[in-house]
Amino acid sequence: MSCILKIREVYQELTPTEQKIADYIMAEGYEVSTLSAAELAELVKTSPPSIVRFARKLGFSGFQDMKLGLAKDAARQDNQQDKLYEAVGLQDSTKEIIYKIGKGNINAIEETISLLEEAAITKAIESMSKANNINIFGVGASGLVGLDLQYKLMRINKKASMYMDSHTQMASAIHLGKGDVAIGISHSGRTLEIYKSVETAKERGATTISITKYGKNPLSDLADINLYTASVEKNLRTGAIASRIAQLTIVDILFIGIARENFSDISGYVQTTREMVEDFKL
Repeated sequence: MSCILKIREVYQELTPTEQKIADYIMAEGYEVSTLSAAELAELVKTSPPSIVRFARKLGFSGFQDMKLGLAKDAARQDNQQDKLYEAVGLQDSTKEIIYKIGKGNINAIEETISLLEEAAITKAIESMSKANNINIFGVGASGLVGLDLQYKLMRINKKASMYMDSHTQMASAIHLGKGDVAIGISHSGRTLEIYKSVETAKERGATTISITKYGKNPLSDLADINLYTASVEKNLRTGAIASRIAQLTIVDILFIGIARENFSDISGYVQTTREMVEDFKL
């Protein structure tokens, strides 16, 4: 997982001292991996324990572990020119919009992949594979992502429900229990209806999964399993486009992971559903 990306994702949640450390690391990058905690502390006018706490806040075991993350970032040698997609303007030509939206979506996928933890994905796949029922909660663009997941699961004979009406979502959560799975999709992780639905499902004993942007938020704090996308909200709501692409990437990973578990049966289900709609094609 990219160290610089993690810093950028949680930056607004950092204390002023932690932001000073973050600013220096984002500016210097790989060079920080050559410093000791004491040397970095002196450069940013703080203490070595503050440096160690900062590293642990990012999820690293300590400063040395964070330095390894920075070294890996340098090895990736990200092309900063690819970040130009961020500034889509009202005066942009059609060609510029094509390029910037395309780059935004590509970047959202790449950054989301770098944030995903294999253990969390594996746990989510196992829970969904064994689930008696899967309920998916989402509204707006996240609701469309939920519908996509519900459709994919239906094709492989997994019992999954997704309702676009938030009141119906909350009502359906009441009927979940042990052996079921509830999936809450919210980019911000702060959508009240989704939080309440997942909360209700958890109280009933269901395993809960969140799909949110990276960082601390109420929904990820509540859920048993957290899957994160990169935070990509930008001008002209292009972030809403890119965040949906990032969420769909996670949905596809979950679907393929579940399909892999019993591929011989599932390939038959997919073939049958394909044949059913074949007669409706021109």
